[in-house]
Amino acid sequence: MRLWKQGLCTAAAIVCLAGAASGQVRISQVYSGAGCGSPGCSAFNNDYVELYNAGAVAVDLSTYSLQYQGAGTSGAFGNRHNLTGSIAPGGYFLVHESGNANGVGPLPAADATGTLAMSATAGKVALATIQTAISGCADAAVVDLVGWGTANCAEGSAAPSPGGNSNALFRADGGCIDSGNNASDFSAATAAPRNSASPTLTCSSSTPPSGIGSTSPSSQCPGFDVLLMVAVTPGANPAATIASVTANLTDIGGAPGQTMFDNATNGDVTAGDGIYSLNATISPLTAPGNRNVSVTIVDNAVPQRTGNASITVVVNNCALRATNGTGASPNAVCNGEQALLTVNVTPGSMPDSTGITVTADLSGFFLSDTQALTDNGNNNFTYLLTMPLAQFPTTNVIPFTILDTQMRRYDGTITLTNVNCVQTTTGVVISQVYGGGGNSGAPLQNDFVELFNRTGAPIDLTGWSVQYANSTAAEGFTQQTMLSGTIPAFGYFLVSQAAGNSCSGLPCGDPLPVTADVVGAIPVSSTASRIALVNDSVLIGANCASTTIVDLVGSGGASCFEGVGAAGTLSNTLANYRRLNGCSDTDNNIVDFFTATPLPRNSASPINNCSGAATGACCATDGGCSITTMAGCSAGYQGDGSSCTPNNCPQPTGACCATDGGCTVTTSAGCSGTYQGNGTACSPNPCPVPTGACCLTGGGCSQTTAANCALANGTFQGTGTTCTPDPCAPATGACCCGASCQITTAAACVGANRTYSGNGSACTPFSLTVPCCRGNYNKSAPGPGAPGGISVQDIFDFLTGYFSNDPCANTNDSAPGPGAPNGVSVQDIFDFLAAYFGGC
Repeated sequence: MRLWKQGLCTAAAIVCLAGAASGQVRISQVYSGAGCGSPGCSAFNNDYVELYNAGAVAVDLSTYSLQYQGAGTSGAFGNRHNLTGSIAPGGYFLVHESGNANGVGPLPAADATGTLAMSATAGKVALATIQTAISGCADAAVVDLVGWGTANCAEGSAAPSPGGNSNALFRADGGCIDSGNNASDFSAATAAPRNSASPTLTCSSSTPPSGIGSTSPSSQCPGFDVLLMVAVTPGANPAATIASVTANLTDIGGAPGQTMFDNATNGDVTAGDGIYSLNATISPLTAPGNRNVSVTIVDNAVPQRTGNASITVVVNNCALRATNGTGASPNAVCNGEQALLTVNVTPGSMPDSTGITVTADLSGFFLSDTQALTDNGNNNFTYLLTMPLAQFPTTNVIPFTILDTQMRRYDGTITLTNVNCVQTTTGVVISQVYGGGGNSGAPLQNDFVELFNRTGAPIDLTGWSVQYANSTAAEGFTQQTMLSGTIPAFGYFLVSQAAGNSCSGLPCGDPLPVTADVVGAIPVSSTASRIALVNDSVLIGANCASTTIVDLVGSGGASCFEGVGAAGTLSNTLANYRRLNGCSDTDNNIVDFFTATPLPRNSASPINNCSGAATGACCATDGGCSITTMAGCSAGYQGDGSSCTPNNCPQPTGACCATDGGCTVTTSAGCSGTYQGNGTACSPNPCPVPTGACCLTGGGCSQTTAANCALANGTFQGTGTTCTPDPCAPATGACCCGASCQITTAAACVGANRTYSGNGSACTPFSLTVPCCRGNYNKSAPGPGAPGGISVQDIFDFLTGYFSNDPCANTNDSAPGPGAPNGVSVQDIFDFLAAYFGGC
């Protein structure tokens, strides 16, 4: 059979080599003990690498190379031996490498000779399909890799050290075993090199059973039942029945080693259909998310083989609860100002929530202790709270309760700080801080700190400094930019700082739109920082209370700031702005600043008279924009003089489900699928993944996703299709029936004088040998005096079939005709005898 396949590949060499060669040649033996320092210290004079061809066709090695690298080295391989010649199917190929004359003797005749010097204790050698240096162990050109000893890369885990200069590393089963794990595939033994003149070896291709998992329903709540299913594909070579299928339920709160059934019990639908099932209860304590049930499949082959499958159980969070976006906006206000309290609700399920209400305890603000929040639709509830003028400055914890008519309840809190907002008399303040300059997506190239003069007189800044500390470093302020020059009355002063470096094609963003009054080089953090304006040149270090500080701004998670809380978190696209275009200073960063797109101003920019009442754009939580005063804006004031045309207010986002089950976070307008509501998230994925029928390569049907079907090399029948009725045709192949060949299923090719050649095998145009040995009528095994299984008994068995018109006696596969029922005629006797005496 191997000779026939080899002849076929000679006629179509390009197809055969492209389809089979690169994966069939492997390293079968590595000897690295030569080159030691005293006579007789090694088994052979030279190191060697032995290759083995596990395929059915010869492979031309003229584009291959062996490449070696030391155990601890990474990156490109620096030692290479380009190969020539070819390796026969089932054959070995001996590659002679470096050494000296201190071995016990020379190697057998080598098929190729190189100069690779390999370590006797640890190293790695790669077989590659290119003759240039590979980039590393993961290079796509590597078809086999062996690492041993302490090698820093290998297939799976490294093989053991050979354990002496007389030992080599041998791939198991003569080179046939290739599990992708060097540690299990190789073992050390006395070196015994084989070359192209050595006997060939044909590998058997035993495969373990496998399975594809699924659940019904596709997702479920904690505390409820789910049907676990695995469509099992039996192992092959040899075929064997399934001994057991067990599931490990620990990830859903169950026990390991739980038996699954294919007998129409325990949730199994159809006995004997190869789909093993088990009804399981998801523990009420199981956390929501994708949970994994690992499945072990054991068959009755000798020895037994073990396969694995995995079932993903999607556990939903079915509780009534508050979700993203719940809180106060802004989360700190002055007395008399307003904050929008928002509670976004995720309804409960199993059963679905109805009649949802949200109340808040506002008794601390002289209101009801069960104040109802307004239902705005889409499970969004709000209340616009005005901070009482007489409220004592503190951080208020506001309890809220969510109820549904299914008697489910969720309790949470919202934190809102009211601040004693008394304007200070500070003259110069920090009015804008930006730290994302030059980073990916940044609108500007440089970081900057902007100052503002709140007084009606110019102020000389010469000798002052802007000092910087990261958000939490204990050493505090260690960098500074010295100032010089004058800041105008009601005017601005721009101090540029360093450009970032976290994007390609530097610098990112545009140059600063106005000229800096002073140029510094401090790399300001793009998220959280501390900036101090100091009226001298002495670094203040860790002293955030230094009397030389004129103004201090802590952003994001800063460890020191003015007042009760830090200003907002910066980003590559957001700066912190002082309200009223710099005029507001209550010594409370949390209320004095808001975030918006950076727009630096310098000493030549228009002045801002703090004595006038200014207006600007006010952003609502729903993305809307209105023009009002800073005091009249409940949240998101964009600065005096800012406009709603165009609307630069951030739009609310949520999860968007695509038809293929994918999820992206976008705005409602940008969602081309099904929008899940403002504030919803993609983790865990709320989007159902569509399923359909999957026809498996070995026959049978599984209800699963298109992605899982592709992983199983199945054929997906389309979204929404089902396995009832079964859309998958059973697999067929050649059935050797006595002296004839017929195409049928494996199940139908059972009985005396019959053997099945495998799914997809074909009956070739009339041949005495392929795929059936037609002279071996009774399909007996070869034995003494019976090469190919042919013996005198086959003649008697054939004549019995011939005179009983058994279709298996139709040696030449002729069609039935007059006088030849089942196609059996006198000519079949002559054809059978020709096969019999021809040796097949």
